[in-house]
Amino acid sequence: MIKGAIDNGIYVIVDWHSHNINLDPAGQFFSYIAQKYHGYPNIIYEVFNEPDEESWPDVKAYAEKIIGVIRQYDPKNVILVGCPHWDQDINLPAKDPIKGYQNLMYTLHFYAATHKQALRTRCEQAILQGLPVFISESAGMEASGNGKMDYAAWHKWINFADKHHLSWVVWSISDKDETCSMCYYSARPNCLTYASGFSDSSSEDASSHFCLMSGLVTKPDNFFSPSLRILIAALTSLSC
Repeated sequence: MIKGAIDNGIYVIVDWHSHNINLDPAGQFFSYIAQKYHGYPNIIYEVFNEPDEESWPDVKAYAEKIIGVIRQYDPKNVILVGCPHWDQDINLPAKDPIKGYQNLMYTLHFYAATHKQALRTRCEQAILQGLPVFISESAGMEASGNGKMDYAAWHKWINFADKHHLSWVVWSISDKDETCSMCYYSARPNCLTYASGFSDSSSEDASSHFCLMSGLVTKPDNFFSPSLRILIAALTSLSC
C-alpha cells in the first residue's frame, strides 16, 4: 500500500494504531519504516494513534523516543503526535510541547455528533498558543462510530478546519456494519468503484466535504476520477 501510494503521488499516514504505550515494538516498527521510506516526501509518521488514560508526560516521553528513532533516518518528514483521552486533550501539548525537533504536529480527533463547541474552543486555544494541529481522525456520527449522521455539526467542524487551515482525515474505508463505514455492509468487494456501494457516511448529502479527502471528491461516482490527487491512508503495523 505504501509503494502504491508513492507511485501515485499520494500521501500516506503510517500509523502505530494503539491505545497503549508499547515502546519497544513501536521503535522497531518505525525504525524499519523510516529506513525503508525516508527518501519519500509521501510518508507521514503517526507515532501513537490514540492515547487513552496515559498522562501527557508519559505520552511525551514515549513520543520523544520514537521521534528520535525516526529522525536517525528521516530528518524532515512530518511526524504526528497524539494526546491523552483519545486525542481530545490538545491543550496539554500546547502547554508543554516537544522541543528539539522540527516538523512535528499534534493530532486532534473528533466525531461531530459527540464533540461540539467545547472541543473546537480547546483546539483553537492550542492553535493560538502556536501548536501545529492535524486532525488525523474525524467523522460525522457519534464517537462510537455509530448513531445518526449529524451533518450540521459536521459542517461546523469543517468550517472550523478551513478557517484555521487544518488538514483532516475521515474514518473509515470499511464495510463494517456501523455508520462510520464508507461502504455498505452488503457491498461488493470492489465497492469503491461503484456509487451503490457507498453508505450514508460518504453520501452526496454530506456535500463536498464528507468524503475521504478534503473537498477533492464531491460525488461517489467520480471517486477515482482524474481530479483525485491526495489520499491519506492509515496503516497499522500488522497491515505493513
